[in-house]
Amino acid sequence: MKPSARPLALVTAAIAGLALAATGTAASASPAAVRSATAASGTKLWEARFTSADRGAFGTAAAVSPDGSVVFAAGAAAKRLREEGGIPDEATILAYHAAAGTVLWRASYNPSQRSNSNFYAVAVSPDGSAVYATGGTAPAAGKSPSTVTGAYNAATGAPIWTNASAAPGPGQSLAVAPDGSTVFVATGANTSTGGPAVVAFNAATGAVRWTSTPGTGSAQHIIVSPDGSVVFTLGEDANFVPVVAAYNAATGTARWTDTLPDISPASIAVSPDGSKVVVTGLLISGRTVIYQRTAAFDAATGTLLWSRRYQGPNSKSFGLTVTVRPDSRTVYVAGATAGSSDYIVAVWAYNATTGATVWQATLPAFRLPTADDTDQIAVSPDGSKVLITASANSYSPAGAFSAAALDAATGARLWAQGRHLSGTHWHSFSTSMAVSPDGTRIFATGSVNPPDPGQIGSMATVAYSS
Repeated sequence: MKPSARPLALVTAAIAGLALAATGTAASASPAAVRSATAASGTKLWEARFTSADRGAFGTAAAVSPDGSVVFAAGAAAKRLREEGGIPDEATILAYHAAAGTVLWRASYNPSQRSNSNFYAVAVSPDGSAVYATGGTAPAAGKSPSTVTGAYNAATGAPIWTNASAAPGPGQSLAVAPDGSTVFVATGANTSTGGPAVVAFNAATGAVRWTSTPGTGSAQHIIVSPDGSVVFTLGEDANFVPVVAAYNAATGTARWTDTLPDISPASIAVSPDGSKVVVTGLLISGRTVIYQRTAAFDAATGTLLWSRRYQGPNSKSFGLTVTVRPDSRTVYVAGATAGSSDYIVAVWAYNATTGATVWQATLPAFRLPTADDTDQIAVSPDGSKVLITASANSYSPAGAFSAAALDAATGARLWAQGRHLSGTHWHSFSTSMAVSPDGTRIFATGSVNPPDPGQIGSMATVAYSS
């Protein structure tokens, strides 16, 4: 879960240089890890790793098709070229068979040999026919990126449209209207760059419906209300004060904005009943104390409803991701709290109406060596389980990620898989998680880095039985 507007250069067909590889030969799934959908809870069903013909890759986002049959993973793959500014990447989407982990297709955005492009967010149309991705593209490594957003055929990976505009970027976050008509992108542009903070695209053609330049700085996260009438963003104003804002989804007109002077926000969610917007992050007090901070706002007016914070026994805790139970009664936050030598994954549950703490749980075996590591959170469709994925250390690249399920009502641990090894080992970063529509599977995407800096990292996607 980030302005006068500038005209966007629209490309309504596949742009020159967009390479499509449908064979998926550079990705691999572990055959021995493929299990049936009825596997025991917490079982790893499959793990697929993509290294772009041994040049390296990283994963940033995941989404699952509405029927649960396909998982889409987005990120970037390294090119063979090395430049003064670094090794350029090509933005990449991979489609996997959700049950087996086999590669169905790969699409790459690669406008030129020297260009440096990546995707940071991915989403699927409500009818499952299209996949949308947004990120950044620059003429070379080390150059400032502009926002690039594209649509791909979900069955084949063929490009439908691409908008590589001159708007400052990169695109940080993406949401699709419930009726499938519009794609909303948070560009990450800042007021000083003169770029729009939010762009709305016609989902079928890529034509720009509207841009929003509210003068409130940048937008890093974007979500849409369940009825599709309002778009909510989380970002910063021109003075880097955090801001949550609401816009009319049809016109881009700002409905309300609210500053958050006492929180550095990391994630935003809207309750399924559309009544509340919730953000989480951290609050720094002095030089040594860091609080996990979560706040809820009235979705219609922006009025602050409640705010809670958690310090932890070692005076350092922070929220990373937030979600809301399907019945809108409970808010769940995943983050970390300081242990003796590193950070331990922590989960908090709050009453969505009052903010009262329902329960708080930690996963001592799930550790985040640095505050830059991430964990992800989701709730099963039936509301019974809170699902977590996190970073992990392992003896081999096949040990990507940690995963766990907690009882949504009590916080009791239902199952957990993963480990944190001391010393130098393969290290994985979970950057995104998706849950199958029937709630039987979890799909996590991120990166796996080798212990030897001379070796290359890979994009990893893992499926678990939930």
